[in-house]
Amino acid sequence: MNHPSISIAAIGDTNLVSTFSGTPYYFLQAALQKGWPVIGCSMNLEAVNNYRKIWNAKQLLSFQKAGGYQYSTDFAKRILQQIPTEQLSGTVISFNQHFPPADAVVNNGGKLYHYIDATFSQLIDRYEIGKIIGKRIAKETLQREKAYFEAATHIVTMQQWAADSVIHDYGISPNKVTAILPGANIIFPENYVPSVAFKSGVGKSIPLALGFVGKDWERKGLKVIIEAAEILQQQGYLVKINCAGNAPDALLHHPLVQFSGFIDKSKNPQQFIDFLQSCDIGCLFSKAEFSSISVLEFLRACVPVAGYVVDGMGDLYFEDASIRFAPYETAETVASKLQQFIEDDAYRLRLQEGAANRANYVTWERCVTEWQKLLQL
Repeated sequence: MNHPSISIAAIGDTNLVSTFSGTPYYFLQAALQKGWPVIGCSMNLEAVNNYRKIWNAKQLLSFQKAGGYQYSTDFAKRILQQIPTEQLSGTVISFNQHFPPADAVVNNGGKLYHYIDATFSQLIDRYEIGKIIGKRIAKETLQREKAYFEAATHIVTMQQWAADSVIHDYGISPNKVTAILPGANIIFPENYVPSVAFKSGVGKSIPLALGFVGKDWERKGLKVIIEAAEILQQQGYLVKINCAGNAPDALLHHPLVQFSGFIDKSKNPQQFIDFLQSCDIGCLFSKAEFSSISVLEFLRACVPVAGYVVDGMGDLYFEDASIRFAPYETAETVASKLQQFIEDDAYRLRLQEGAANRANYVTWERCVTEWQKLLQL
């Protein structure tokens, strides 16, 4: 491919799996596998800590909230000094719409592509980021974001919900906005073949295993899962919750919860795959969720999923591989649907087969292939 170099950017070092939940890293690895002339941008955030403290102090002195330094022009200026000019002069794919600033790319002859899971407008609305940062920096960030979108060659979102915001909230032409689903943030063995291992007696002779992955247990609805499991148990069904991530002691020591702790999937991928495949259905009952990599990971492991269809999750809960709920539906309704999952073998098999059919779709290889067509590589 005789194309200009492609740089992958985010807030942090995109060569590290710890940056932005590993999403830029897995994208970069898949692009390298495809033979792209691609490099990952690296930045040292620790190097700007003192500037952050000074900026926060100035915010407080001007009667503004201290948070939001990463959205400031001062942050962009300091971090840009760490990025070689040649990494801005080709094609830049950024997982953050505020860095690098669009003019830093365009003025160096480069083309900027965004790959985002939400707009700042959605962050303010759904994640209440306005409670963390001051009104002035929020207003300035929205203005800059619109300008960056306008200057970008193309804006790619991880689901249609965010694409609609780019178009309707920022006035960007639909012709330069595309939704491309990301992949599961785990590397499966090369010989991995998606398959369905149907188990008889789930919920009756053996426990129904509900899966949960996440650090933000409260927002991601672990309590809803536990309440639904308790209802099923009261009805005489066998049920357990396989939990990986984080939760308070009261939930971790709940008799229905089997806690695996934090699993480092970058160092122990097989342990994480085994965890996923130990579950009969992966659960995520978030009241606010842009896109969930954990849902894609369950599907990649041929495990169907269940959860609230909220924000961008409609694109991830494939109808043939998931039990979909409206965000106002109660644990009683969830338990009722899970009862059907237990009692109706044909229904459970259809969902498992649906997940297996989606397994090869929810990959970074497929995502990068779609990007390759967009970039005309």
